[in-house]
Amino acid sequence: MMIIIQTFLIYIFLYLILYGQSKRSEFNNSLNPILFALIVYSVIFGLRYGVGTDHLSYLEAYNEASNGTAENNIEIGFAMITNTMARIGLPSFIYFTILAFIPVFLVYKSEENTKVLYRHLSFVFVFGCIWLTYNNGLRQV
Repeated sequence: MMIIIQTFLIYIFLYLILYGQSKRSEFNNSLNPILFALIVYSVIFGLRYGVGTDHLSYLEAYNEASNGTAENNIEIGFAMITNTMARIGLPSFIYFTILAFIPVFLVYKSEENTKVLYRHLSFVFVFGCIWLTYNNGLRQV
């Protein structure tokens, strides 16, 4: 029961940060305030371990890429990102942080001309569980 409460509090925390920064971004006419919120979101999901249906599979693929034993039967873009980060020697949590950041950043960036939608986008993203799809299917996003 405590884990459920903690999880719920994290989602509320993420939403409040996204919502607050969305309002700031709307009035500042800049994407910069929302970047802070997206980085917080990405770090939280980059630090998770064993959460999601494929997390451990992605971790194994990243470790294989780090060791030079990766199979090449994955998507080209995902393989390129994975192999590049593995060659640089980034820790796996930074790898997952970057993978969490890319798609959500692109969604917010696509709405840059209609910043009034940021607040609504933040609500749907958190409470519509879109983040769950993004983090369970990292390479498909």
